[in-house]
Amino acid sequence: MMVTMNPSAAARSRGLVPWWHGATAAIAAVALVGQIVLVVDSGDGLLDFFSYFTIQSNLLVLATSVVLATGREPDSRGWRVLRLAALVGITVTGLVYATLIGPYVSFEGITWWYDKAFHYVVPLLAVVGHVWVGPRPRFVPADLVVLAWPVAWLAYTLARSEWGDPSFAANDGSVSRVPYDFLSTDLNGAGSVAVTCVGLTLGMLLVAGAYIRWSHRDRPAA
Repeated sequence: MMVTMNPSAAARSRGLVPWWHGATAAIAAVALVGQIVLVVDSGDGLLDFFSYFTIQSNLLVLATSVVLATGREPDSRGWRVLRLAALVGITVTGLVYATLIGPYVSFEGITWWYDKAFHYVVPLLAVVGHVWVGPRPRFVPADLVVLAWPVAWLAYTLARSEWGDPSFAANDGSVSRVPYDFLSTDLNGAGSVAVTCVGLTLGMLLVAGAYIRWSHRDRPAA
């Protein structure tokens, strides 16, 4: 009787897992280190840099990809939550940037390459790596606790814009108190920003739910 191997199992059998996740980690690391150097050279604050949701998502992908590149997959709830957080964060990063931000900004030189790495290359590699290459941990509904991170990030970002001293580059080249224009109450009004926050949270919930559901597909028989 012929045994059909699912895509993830086939990829693992070819030894693709460490190479794929290693490449993902390498690209994320180069972009992050390179951008940090540019930030430091320009005299901008690293706190603002690490306050971008994009950067936090790429850091999570880097951390989990490094682990997967070793060929090991931890079997713990902590690992599942960390991996799901990385996947949800980087997926939302790619989708939001491609639709709400990317069409309205432009970069030159090395910054252009870092921008593409953060917002297109790493998200694509991370999602394809999880869905097709594997391994895929079996997420459970309780892992939705990962949503505490983006909700906390939204609260921190809005609170800091009111009571802190952040300085971000807006799409039009001016200085903004929030990392993304769609979170600016000056540009959009408090009501619109509140609706956006609710929409983003629901979107992340849908993305997380999709990953949880997908993790239960094509499971090999015991």
